[in-house]
Amino acid sequence: NNEDPYGDIWLTDKQPEEHNFSDTKIISLSHLEMTWTNRRNFPALLVRILHKSKLRYYGKPDKKMIEPYQTFLEVADSSGTVSVIMWNALCPEWYKSLRVGLVLLLQDYSVKKSYPFRIQPVPVDPQIKLISTMEICLNLRDPPTNIIIIPEKQVKPEWRLPKLNHRFTTRSELDDMPENCICDVIGLLVFVGRVQRSKKKENREDFWSYRWIHIADGTSEQPFIVELFSTSQPEIFENIYPMAYFVCTQLKVVRNDNQVPKLLYLTTTNESGVFITGHRGQPYTYDAKNANRPSTSQAARVEIQERNGKRHQDDEPVNSQYFQTTSTNLSLSNKIRILQGPHANPVAVPQPGASVQTKGIKPGMPSIFNRRANINANLQGKARKTISDRWESQLWREKKFGLIDHLHYSRVYPESIPRKFMFEHRKFLSDQYNSQPAKYVPPEGRPPKLDDFKSARSLGHFEVTILGLNHEIAIDVAFLPMYCPEDIRTSQIDTLLTSMNYSCAYPQDTTGNDRLPGPRAVAGDIIKAATELDRVHIVGILDICNLGNNKVEVYLHKIYSPENTS
Repeated sequence: NNEDPYGDIWLTDKQPEEHNFSDTKIISLSHLEMTWTNRRNFPALLVRILHKSKLRYYGKPDKKMIEPYQTFLEVADSSGTVSVIMWNALCPEWYKSLRVGLVLLLQDYSVKKSYPFRIQPVPVDPQIKLISTMEICLNLRDPPTNIIIIPEKQVKPEWRLPKLNHRFTTRSELDDMPENCICDVIGLLVFVGRVQRSKKKENREDFWSYRWIHIADGTSEQPFIVELFSTSQPEIFENIYPMAYFVCTQLKVVRNDNQVPKLLYLTTTNESGVFITGHRGQPYTYDAKNANRPSTSQAARVEIQERNGKRHQDDEPVNSQYFQTTSTNLSLSNKIRILQGPHANPVAVPQPGASVQTKGIKPGMPSIFNRRANINANLQGKARKTISDRWESQLWREKKFGLIDHLHYSRVYPESIPRKFMFEHRKFLSDQYNSQPAKYVPPEGRPPKLDDFKSARSLGHFEVTILGLNHEIAIDVAFLPMYCPEDIRTSQIDTLLTSMNYSCAYPQDTTGNDRLPGPRAVAGDIIKAATELDRVHIVGILDICNLGNNKVEVYLHKIYSPENTS
């Protein structure tokens, strides 16, 4: 994205400085709200930062702005809270030095009527008045704003500046929280996904950067699932890894209890912040109720060891009509998505970050379902066992020798297999899975081999052959469902179609001391469920990955069964 603060122009050395208030006239926010339209000069403001938004870049080719940045601060004194907008060149000078909780003295600012469509974040204290009729503007000129960070030791009780009030939530409490509720979480990272991006608007080349993470706090068998968008903190966003203590503030609850399985995750807001190192001195550490958070419990540590792994992630989908043409034109490690299936409306199952398009798609149906799974033995030194199960439709037996073309793209290369995380090799694994920072760091010593790390997919992968409706072309693709015996859900996905839509497989519900089925049994169920798709018309979404050196992988991302095949 083009909004994160990279480079030397983004200063970080602004320090608190003691100020002599004897000659400084200060006005309260509530008094300023009542009188600002009749004033030409504004007295100083003494406020605490309650929220800090991520940066917004508004540069355009026809605008001659050198540093077109903007950020919002929500600040408060004893009389109310108001939005402060920092513009342009002040952002590189001050953005990285301003933290939530700091006390600021603002002089030579300007005031304007507030933007009517902007929604302010929920106040940390419901007793504080929300001032929404005006905004404070900070500029490098017209007039040049003076910003002073007041040391906490100089803050006097009689100023009655509001304290921060974090809304830390446990994973066990999340199940009962309503949609759009705001909360903060703290725990151990147990899963870190690849960085992905999505377009802000369809007709522009501006992107959001985001990644999926899981945070365990030991209060539940389930982790927090977080859709983590970039928070203008690239030094953290690009360097997170499993087994690290992680804090994320101002998250919003997203849920849908009507779908199977139930949808429940957290997503960042405009004011979200993340912390991974240097927790000492952060505002949330002074809150007594956070002192004994369960994130450091033995349960969380056990979950770390059992569940860590990296996942095969997706990039922004791009429609293409011909597979053979596009696969040879992809740049190194790029990915493109094509769709094949009948001209009909697909039955879309909601999934975070997924989009379905049906223009210009071609017909197809599943024909053969072959499983090649590598299961690592528990004892070291033993060879990996390959289990092969197979289902083949009668239609495929009749048509496979009369094809015009049969494309073979079901091989999965070592660099695409998600691996179990090992803390001592975190840098190597981060580099392998495109999690490395933007700044190049030379490797140290001889790197390990990918095959030395256990796969995070106990099911291995499946090979699926899709036959075109004209029965003249077929393509072999890989299907990689995620399965972990610990990931029990209340709803059972028991059909191949829904398993593919969610890229995961769930074991049958168990009661009492019944043992969970192993990967072999679950894989057998998936093969058995494939027979339900015999001669069924489907819409298939394929991910095409060019790995370089004439290596191309094609993954079955999703399949949909149209409601109307006429």
